[in-house]
Amino acid sequence: MGLGPGLTQIPSFFYFGFPSFLSNGSSFSITVANIAREQAKEYLRKHQPFVWNATNVTLQMRESLVSLMETYHSHVRIVYLETPWDTLLERNSQREHVVPTKVIEEMLEKLTLPETCEAKTVEWICI
Repeated sequence: MGLGPGLTQIPSFFYFGFPSFLSNGSSFSITVANIAREQAKEYLRKHQPFVWNATNVTLQMRESLVSLMETYHSHVRIVYLETPWDTLLERNSQREHVVPTKVIEEMLEKLTLPETCEAKTVEWICI
């Protein structure tokens, strides 16, 4: 799935998804989060479209980002992607940095699906 014309991606998944097993410490994840937020603010100030590529499994995580973006009067679109478990595990096994299945299961336990009231546009896509 392409980003579309004129869209830049901020890959913040290290902070929101899997910092503990990639970084061996929380200072790494905080630094990555701060860098990603500052990059987002720069795009927001310039009114430049971008994609925040993140694993935001909880409402609290999403609210923080949506609030930041709405401060700049941006159109916020949440896209929830879902895939069958077997497909997810197969794709994960092909990643450069495989996410341990236990970590995926823990994230799934925390998952709250996005509601239509969380952003101007909310989509659910099965891939």
